Amino acid sequence: MPTIELDGQSVKYTLFYRPNKHRLTVRVTWDPQVTVSAPQGLPLSVIEEFLHHKSGWILRKLAEFRQLRESMPKKTFSPGDIFYFLGNPYPLKIAEVPETAAGALQLDNDHFFATIPGSWSPEVRRERLSRLFQQWYRRAGYEWALRRIAVYARQLRCFPDKVAVRDQKTRWGSCSSQGAIYLNWRVFIAPLDVVDYVIVHELAHLRHFDHSPDFWRLVESVLPHYADAKTWLRRYGLTLDL
Repeated sequence: MPTIELDGQSVKYTLFYRPNKHRLTVRVTWDPQVTVSAPQGLPLSVIEEFLHHKSGWILRKLAEFRQLRESMPKKTFSPGDIFYFLGNPYPLKIAEVPETAAGALQLDNDHFFATIPGSWSPEVRRERLSRLFQQWYRRAGYEWALRRIAVYARQLRCFPDKVAVRDQKTRWGSCSSQGAIYLNWRVFIAPLDVVDYVIVHELAHLRHFDHSPDFWRLVESVLPHYADAKTWLRRYGLTLDL
């Protein structure tokens, strides 16, 4: 991963060369990470000059995202903590089980219910329950995504060859040139209309592998108010985590 000095700060960035790209772009994500997309064969000196030109904006966005992450309260995975699925809140209930049993998690109507060994310290409980929640979101999100994809794929006439839910760090979803759709498990914490937007966004990429006007018209054909969901993700995406 290349590194550049911007106004005295060392900034790592990921560089992608795109064969069909005609101009340089830089993106700062909530991780926070800096991603640069460049036309194929563009000299590194030109790319670095571009980043220096954008240094004020890049450093400002990195600082904003870091402050946001630091200000977000960390869940302790204690009874009463609230976890969301498709935008709906569910408090956590915990029951202790014999030491020989493994931890388990399920959604029971109006709450999440976890069973854990009583010997788990708060640190171990947070680590193990965080892992169980991620596994649960991946399973439940996958089942939900298949149902929603079945609905929208017919409307868009875009049918994926594969669907998977992953731990993606910088994207809510992605679409491969082989027709596979990958979804970030965190997006299933968001409201349903936001989940639908991400699903439709990736389905539309099966026909338009870009963000051209034709792409956005296709999204809009089934989600007239997609811009609201897009704005929600930009504003509240940082909250979609454990």
